[in-house]
Amino acid sequence: MTKPMHERYENVTPIGTMLLCGTFGIAIFAPDETDSYKDNCDLVAAWHDGESYSSFHKHMVHYTGLGRAYIRKGSLRIYLDEVLKVA
Repeated sequence: MTKPMHERYENVTPIGTMLLCGTFGIAIFAPDETDSYKDNCDLVAAWHDGESYSSFHKHMVHYTGLGRAYIRKGSLRIYLDEVLKVA
């Protein structure tokens, strides 16, 4: 049986982060072996409040007319060129 997403990703280092305000942001994860083979799963994203992650979801990368890549998290567009890569 497959573990829930929050259990699979809670101890994984994100590949990128974006701060939306002083203590709240979004973390971007590379899909694990379970999610990487599913349709429409290019990235996994979760909200981060400075202490814990919440609302893990699979996301497909979309492109604007000018070729700018983004994901949709709720009603927001998170542009990937604004996400900081985590080393």
